[in-house]
Amino acid sequence: MRLGACDYVMKDSLERLPVAVRREVREAHVRNQRRRFDLALHSLITGTVALTGSAFFHALVQQIAQTLEVRYVLINAVVDGSLHTLAHWGTEPLPPRPISTLEDSPTALALRHSTFSCPQGLAERFPTNAYINAWGAESYIGLALYASNQCAFGTLCILDTAPLHAPELIIDLLRLFATRAAAELERHQALQALEQWNRDLEQIVAERTEQLSAANQQLARVNLELVHAARMKDEFLANMSHELRTPLNAILAFSETLQEGVAGPVNAKQINALRHIETSGQHLLAMINDVLDLAKVEAGRVELQRELFAINDLCRGSLQLIKEQALKKRQQVDLKLNDEFAYIEADPRRLKQILVNLLSNAVKFTPNHGQISLEVEVLPEAQFVQFHYYTHGHPNARS
Repeated sequence: MRLGACDYVMKDSLERLPVAVRREVREAHVRNQRRRFDLALHSLITGTVALTGSAFFHALVQQIAQTLEVRYVLINAVVDGSLHTLAHWGTEPLPPRPISTLEDSPTALALRHSTFSCPQGLAERFPTNAYINAWGAESYIGLALYASNQCAFGTLCILDTAPLHAPELIIDLLRLFATRAAAELERHQALQALEQWNRDLEQIVAERTEQLSAANQQLARVNLELVHAARMKDEFLANMSHELRTPLNAILAFSETLQEGVAGPVNAKQINALRHIETSGQHLLAMINDVLDLAKVEAGRVELQRELFAINDLCRGSLQLIKEQALKKRQQVDLKLNDEFAYIEADPRRLKQILVNLLSNAVKFTPNHGQISLEVEVLPEAQFVQFHYYTHGHPNARS
């Protein structure tokens, strides 16, 4: 080879040498970054495997900042259209408000496009952003965090005051971190929602308990008032029964004395009238006792006074008490008894009360000149007595 040609080859090789050196330097830098990122990833997994919630987020931003050698790392959550910073690492504190809107923000672009990268010239692109201006940030890379329903609900982003080199490599590393961060953020939000639900439930239970306590207190006051009213009623009935019995007993005793002729001789017509007075007085006394018995029934203290008595006497005595009412309406009243000598064991006063009430209703609802029949059927084999009453002379006869 001639000397000139040799010089030309040497010159060409020397000119290409800086390009090759620079390429080799860049490749070595990338290899070193990858090794450092691999070590950082292993360290991150090892250091955060047992962490959850806020502790995990703070450990994550610290590890990313130290691995990538950047000034600021943030994890944000989107809540009602605003950004809430969950964890922050940086040489400068956060601006006074840890909550910001999505307007005029690189984070909005990250949420919209899944990833946003601005390796340099950040301040010129977002001149009004509070974070960027406060920190003097020059570069930014942000990734959206996706929930299990594939909705973007947060971001993982880094900022630095110098340009970022090898942004594609940084994005690949951040994607690995973002997957775990998204899972933890979703768990964190679910836990917060559960805690809020528990607080709401506790509030509802406390309110219901307070309402129930107030209702119980009101019920206790009402019960005391009812007890007082019941006691007053018992006292009233006792006083009234005493006031009614006293003159009534005098009337009964005086009618018996007149029938015996103590005050002078009486004829048969007068004796019959005195007997009606005595019978009506006895019935009135029974009614007074019934009023007292009503109080006993309400108190659950009623007792039957069982005794053996003639059914015929019971029925005729009951008819005698409604006889005057029937005569005023010119009604005919008769008794049919299949065994006039039958006896029954029961409470005669209460049974008579039932018969008188039934017969009084029959007189009331039967028209003038009608007929009322009381029929009693004794069934000795079954030890049973049936009472029937019939009304006649009414378009809708009842029995």
